Amino acid sequence: MERKGLCVHPCPRFCLQGLDFAGFTAHMFVGICLVLLVSFPLLRLLYWNKKLYNKEPSEIVELKHEIHVWRLTAQRISPASREETAVRRLLLGKVLALEHLLARRLRTFHRQISQEDKNWETNIQELQKKHRISDRILLIKCLTVLGFVIFTFFLNSFIPGIHLDLGWIAILGAIWLLILADIHDFEIILHRVEWATLLFFAALFVLME
Repeated sequence: MERKGLCVHPCPRFCLQGLDFAGFTAHMFVGICLVLLVSFPLLRLLYWNKKLYNKEPSEIVELKHEIHVWRLTAQRISPASREETAVRRLLLGKVLALEHLLARRLRTFHRQISQEDKNWETNIQELQKKHRISDRILLIKCLTVLGFVIFTFFLNSFIPGIHLDLGWIAILGAIWLLILADIHDFEIILHRVEWATLLFFAALFVLME
């Protein structure tokens, strides 16, 4: 029986030719290397003198939006009566209090930015200490399973005796990793799975077929 290569491209012409994982990787590798050689120097040239951080944090942006909403609400109230004048005065007082709060937060934010620019090496060391790898054994298990799965992907393209496609190899690798990880509370793992993304790709593959 003739063994058909696994289709890894949605084009029917490539599917009929039996393009496998190794062939697809070999053809794409040259193009990716060319893109990397061009894109990295270009990005370095474009952003060599720009600070890659957010100009304003989300809390400051939300505070500005809140001030804008309160100010519009106060402007829509016409001081035709004493009650409306009192309400408008309260709203303007709220706007003034929020503007003072915004000014304090902006000063604090600018001080933090200037301090980060001066002590960026210290900040990197603190991040490395804070977010260091806590379970090196689990990391070794993950890298071992990942390397075996990728090796089996390539092996599947050269040895016809392996009657497993890429999907089954990936599923077996995931099951193997769950066994090696020795997870006691499996429900926590299921809650952290992005089911919406999995359903999207499943529907996409069904549509491609």
